[in-house]
Amino acid sequence: MGHQINFFLMPEDTRLLEKRLREECPVVFLDGESRDSAPVQLPDLEVAEFGKTRLRVILVQPEDLKSVILRYIPQQGHWSVDSDRSPVIELDRCYYDGEILRRGRLYYQRQFAEHGAWVEKPAAFQAWAKRVFSVTRKTLQKLPDRPYHVGPHALAEQRQGHVKLMASTNKPLLP
Repeated sequence: MGHQINFFLMPEDTRLLEKRLREECPVVFLDGESRDSAPVQLPDLEVAEFGKTRLRVILVQPEDLKSVILRYIPQQGHWSVDSDRSPVIELDRCYYDGEILRRGRLYYQRQFAEHGAWVEKPAAFQAWAKRVFSVTRKTLQKLPDRPYHVGPHALAEQRQGHVKLMASTNKPLLP
């Protein structure tokens, strides 16, 4: 079973969320891909260049770094974090082009299938993941009647008509 939060974060909101996570949860940021079998640590959640920087970041507790599993993807010529079997949270950062802000999300699974049976991820990981989700929910505002959370900067920019919040369709989420 998976857990997720869908959100809209401007770059300033992403920095705010990162700050809160670092204050309240031990966290390391990883690139979801690597050129070899070792995970690549990222210094922060900043997107260096929209359209060129991969938006997926992997969150992991420092003590779980040794438990992160990477698998080789021969068709693409790189290693990828196996989020199903690793004690990690996926964070898909929001794409922003100056006018349109696309949905991002946090996602993790409590368990995974192995040899026809469900295997629970460690209790310590699950408690940490719940804490990360709690901090995220407290940092962001839930949109009424919608399954999305939004950062304070994104909400202000949307209300002023400076940005359109886009979910998965080409239609703005809010007028």
